[in-house]
Amino acid sequence: MITHAQLLELLRYEPETGQFIWLTGKNAWKPAGKLLPARKFTTRSGMSLPYWTVGILGKTYFRAKLAWFYVTGEWPAMEVDHRDTDSINDRWDNLREATRQQNNANRRTFKNNKTGHKGVHYRDDIKKYRAMISVGGRNRSLGHFEKFEEAAAVYEQHAVQAFGEFARM
Repeated sequence: MITHAQLLELLRYEPETGQFIWLTGKNAWKPAGKLLPARKFTTRSGMSLPYWTVGILGKTYFRAKLAWFYVTGEWPAMEVDHRDTDSINDRWDNLREATRQQNNANRRTFKNNKTGHKGVHYRDDIKKYRAMISVGGRNRSLGHFEKFEEAAAVYEQHAVQAFGEFARM
């Protein structure tokens, strides 16, 4: 692992843009890093996201974690979450430390979600909307509702209770 002193010697982090700039070598004053396309990095849940990586001294680092290390002087104890869910937006004000559960709570709605709202799906067999939430790895039914708006409101209320600032609707 790179030390904080080595990082400060080799790169400069621009908190307003989220980019790193090389300070030495043939690439001095050029942007550092490579965008890993979504198909190259898949999470355990099957979600595919693009990420910036930076290769330093023979090791590759995720740019968001490197930014955290650059600014704080310590590697993140947990995951680094992107507040706006944009995995390539590594501006400092967009990054925060998070548990896996908090990071998952801040995910966007999956593309195959037919209702367009997290935690809500339509049950054809009973002609009702079902609200569900997953907390601590356990799925919990929040009830069945005649109207989509009711199911969405119940999910939102429980998401804010369970995930606080990480809740995303």
